[in-house]
Amino acid sequence: MVISFLSGAGHAEPITIAELNWEMTGPAMRVKLEGRGYTCEGTRDMYGCTKGRKAVVIFSNSEIVTFNCEVFNGCGLNYQEVAQELVNAGIVNQMEGTYVYQSPGYKGRGVDGDLIETYNDPPKIDLSRGALGSGGLNFD
Repeated sequence: MVISFLSGAGHAEPITIAELNWEMTGPAMRVKLEGRGYTCEGTRDMYGCTKGRKAVVIFSNSEIVTFNCEVFNGCGLNYQEVAQELVNAGIVNQMEGTYVYQSPGYKGRGVDGDLIETYNDPPKIDLSRGALGSGGLNFD
């Protein structure tokens, strides 16, 4: 299944969730979260950050950030509804069905190549660097 929102030409800004995106380094993400009241532990390659029931895990080496549903206030939704809300909010133009860690989910790509996936119930979101900064496809 594909969830789409048709729009004009997109802008090449990174996908941003909870003020984090892959134009930032892992340590910069940690500093941003700590500035927002999160407590972070871990090494340079992986940080686990919590604030109450909110949890964010930053995997710097694999360039993935995982957000639990508390971070984006989505615990009352399923992953399909979160995918639709990501499209409705203009975070991505389209989400398509996929499997994430062997669980059904949805994925979408930002204009500049970064990737967002939602999966599980209660839902989680993964934000990946993907091809961010490559300029996207160019058929010239």
